[in-house]
Amino acid sequence: MATQDLYNMMTPNFYSEFNCIGAECADTCCQGWQINVDKKAFKNLKKNENIIVRQLANEHLSLTRQSESSWGNIKLKDNNHCPFLDTTKLCEIHKQIGHEALPKTCQNYPKSILMFGDQIEASMSISCPTAAEAVLLNPSAFTFKQSEKMLQRLNHITIGGYTKKTLPAWMPILRDFCFSVVLFEQIPLEHRLFAMGMSLKQGEKHLDNPLRLQEFLATAEEMTADGSFSKMYEDLSLNESFKYVMFANQHYKLDQESLQYKKAGNTPSHSEKQTRFDQVRTPIFELIEQRKLKQPEAKDVDLFFEIFKSGQKKVDLFLATKEHILINYILYYLFHNQFMFNLDKTPFQFFKIMSVDLFMQRTYLAGIAEKQGELTQEWLIQLFQSYARRRQHDAHFVDNMEMQLEQSNTNGAGDIFSLLK
Repeated sequence: MATQDLYNMMTPNFYSEFNCIGAECADTCCQGWQINVDKKAFKNLKKNENIIVRQLANEHLSLTRQSESSWGNIKLKDNNHCPFLDTTKLCEIHKQIGHEALPKTCQNYPKSILMFGDQIEASMSISCPTAAEAVLLNPSAFTFKQSEKMLQRLNHITIGGYTKKTLPAWMPILRDFCFSVVLFEQIPLEHRLFAMGMSLKQGEKHLDNPLRLQEFLATAEEMTADGSFSKMYEDLSLNESFKYVMFANQHYKLDQESLQYKKAGNTPSHSEKQTRFDQVRTPIFELIEQRKLKQPEAKDVDLFFEIFKSGQKKVDLFLATKEHILINYILYYLFHNQFMFNLDKTPFQFFKIMSVDLFMQRTYLAGIAEKQGELTQEWLIQLFQSYARRRQHDAHFVDNMEMQLEQSNTNGAGDIFSLLK
């Protein structure tokens, strides 16, 4: 990859308008994270002329030599905070010797740069609360600015994605199609997602033939526009007990992983990260337990759907004037994850994972709305952000999700599509 070559850079509004709020952040990245330190930063901090920085580095940097980008890590304090924070929660490295002296992890997060063929795309992780707000709340978050950049100018940011030589020919074709379907506002969002999923499933047989794939997708676009996919969606049976099984199994898996983290000592039991995530997950089950006390003969599945349906009405009321939020989330999922090709997922496998993620989060939102009496912007951001943060910290999150789908026999295409209803 030639660093001197000029590349077309696509920068979405959500990236341009992001501003870190530092100590004011509701879920600071300076707490509860394992922070890798690159070799250059590690050596510079250890031998820095600034005595405050040097003393902190010698006390709190641990040598690992795993790679050039992970030469060491920062040992967090007992309260799980980064030891480089001062009493006002500002970074001593940044304050004393400047932004460029920070480890690349700290310089980059939550921003990322992804190659997509012959262009560069700027993105961010919504595991950061401020980034989640920028992505989800702005109706024009996915308006792009185009510019020319040399990779050399971006060498402080780790660059991922796929170059023109490594990008699969099918990926830009499928992504453009998915974008156009998601933005087709003449039909409900659930119908658009169904059209996307059906097209990805059937389109997989044409991945090796880009021309045939384009022809197939042209037909799929017609079926989206003429209502054919909408009719198929309406004919889907609604299996409420299945949705409960799916949700309960995935939720149980998250609980088990939390216990494993605590036993392993990787995530202290009082971590704010865990608290924020648990705050958005538990309401629906707390409500089930409360109602069981009044209705001891009621089944969990019946109580679940009683709460879910009532809570969903409150969620719909909140989103009625903010339809862009879920659309932005799906556009972001497509844009940022690049079909999870790096995880060896096929397009429809990617769609399955996205559908389960969306289903879980919408169900948690319904629980929050029902317990609180309404859904607020603050709760919505906390849900999407803390879910993304948990996802980012768990290298096996996707594998465990797929394993749970397989073990509970909820992995079929029809099962996945029914989650949209």
